[in-house]
Amino acid sequence: MLDETTTETGLTTAQGEELRRRWGAMASALATTGESNAAKQSALNETSRRNAITEIAGRAKIGAKEFESLKSVAPERRIAEVLLTIPRGAERAAAVEDALTPPADGEDLGGDEENEDVFTTAPRLLNVLEGMARERRTDGEDDSELCELIEIVERKCDV
Repeated sequence: MLDETTTETGLTTAQGEELRRRWGAMASALATTGESNAAKQSALNETSRRNAITEIAGRAKIGAKEFESLKSVAPERRIAEVLLTIPRGAERAAAVEDALTPPADGEDLGGDEENEDVFTTAPRLLNVLEGMARERRTDGEDDSELCELIEIVERKCDV
């Protein structure tokens, strides 16, 4: 049976008020922490995107416009684009090998604010290269250089 000082929860009015006050403070603290963590994560994501501009061989400075277009592109696509800038032959084959070699555990890849070394798997890179070749054929462009690169990567898939 409820008396004048007890609510249907079994708490006194004072206890109910104290519980609501504590709950409100805890919810407020969690919201503040969540917002702070989200802001920190957003900053980390932006830094990560900035660092994801990748080159396998050599370093080239890029402008803000190029950075914006590259940061939204998958690593395999960026790797493919860089591989196509490397002269055909042994140099390109070595660059493919580098792109498909994961870093050793704990190895510092030497990335900086504008560049980060990344790698991928042969099947993932092959998938992107084949898509790029289809795009070029659809656009009526020459895809011979891509086909050559596809052959190199296909050999890595067979290993």
